[in-house]
Amino acid sequence: DSKIVDKIAAIAREQGLSNEQAQEQVAKLEKDTHDLREANVKAWNEAVKTDKDIGGANFEATSAHVQRFAQKFAPQDSELGKLLHVSGYGSHPAVVRLMATIGKAMAEDKPIGLGGPAGEKKSPEEVLYGKPPTT
Repeated sequence: DSKIVDKIAAIAREQGLSNEQAQEQVAKLEKDTHDLREANVKAWNEAVKTDKDIGGANFEATSAHVQRFAQKFAPQDSELGKLLHVSGYGSHPAVVRLMATIGKAMAEDKPIGLGGPAGEKKSPEEVLYGKPPTT
């Protein structure tokens, strides 16, 4: 972003840094930012795996739900998919929980049985329109 570069250049001038010194500071900042992101992603992944609702025994199902969401709304080559990957927020427990909830809701509907409470069979017409009136 040119605004960030302009701000960094202004700070470097204020500090009396040479171009080489400014570039070294920028490189250090980039490395620190990268390391922080990696540490956050690692901690978030661990938090997801150990979460009582979305992790542990539920982790495999959570992963499937997240995958379903991602395929539909955030493929890797999409703007959202890239954002979630580059920022690392695709691993944040709150984001994983949201994606899993949406992915679970997207799961294919299961057919309902045509039987009533006692298992009596109903015709498709009865399911749609109810029982005919008795005479």
